[in-house]
Amino acid sequence: MALSDIRTRVANNIDRDDIPDTAAGLIDRWINDAQRRVCRAHNFTFMESEADTTLVVDQRNYSLPTGSASALRFKSEISMEIILTNSHRQKLKRIFKQDAEKREEFTDTTGSGTPRSYAIQKGQIYLYPKPNKALTMNIEYYGFLATLSTDAGTNDLMDDYPEVVEAL
Repeated sequence: MALSDIRTRVANNIDRDDIPDTAAGLIDRWINDAQRRVCRAHNFTFMESEADTTLVVDQRNYSLPTGSASALRFKSEISMEIILTNSHRQKLKRIFKQDAEKREEFTDTTGSGTPRSYAIQKGQIYLYPKPNKALTMNIEYYGFLATLSTDAGTNDLMDDYPEVVEAL
């Protein structure tokens, strides 16, 4: 269902004659806020996304996916793997950054190797140890749906469950 359709349904639910024509922007904001509340509370399959990042030698931290035409803005990870060859992937283990910084194997700032662990903090992925060669890291994650901004704008939540957003 397009943004214009759900906007009309919300306006009809309000059922007031004194709603000005300029209220469409406020209703759009309300719809997008409702969509964000649903996305924060649940992980639906249509919120799953995937991104590959090229790792640089001796670089520890990388930005989380921020959203683009094909990817969603990062919410929480499902899994992270290092792609070693076409047929071999090494799953990374999640650790807390503060714990990693206390472990002797990771406190050596000159040490590097194939990353085995990662931490997420303040929009960054930290790898332990730092990569010692160029590799590819695959991230599967849940992401937030894009903000609806055009009358024709839609997404899986609006197409499949408009009543959920409408009811909030």
